[in-house]
Amino acid sequence: AFKRIPGKVYHLYRRGDGRTYFSMLSPADWKEAPPDTFAGSYRLETDYSWTPAERLDAADDTGQVVQQLLHRMLLRQKRQR
Repeated sequence: AFKRIPGKVYHLYRRGDGRTYFSMLSPADWKEAPPDTFAGSYRLETDYSWTPAERLDAADDTGQVVQQLLHRMLLRQKRQR
């Protein structure tokens, strides 16, 4: 058991019985011989969602979404006055 920290990358493994678990250890840390099947790496986001490692370089639209929400809130406030 470890404390999950947003912004860190964790590695998903699948046991023989199909159960999955996250580890801080990558396949390279196991010298390419992890005890279970490697299923992928993921970054834990601040909202506790997971982003696959292959999408880490993709553009993040979070700032754009926040700006849209703030704009809508300001418009509502102006209408209420």
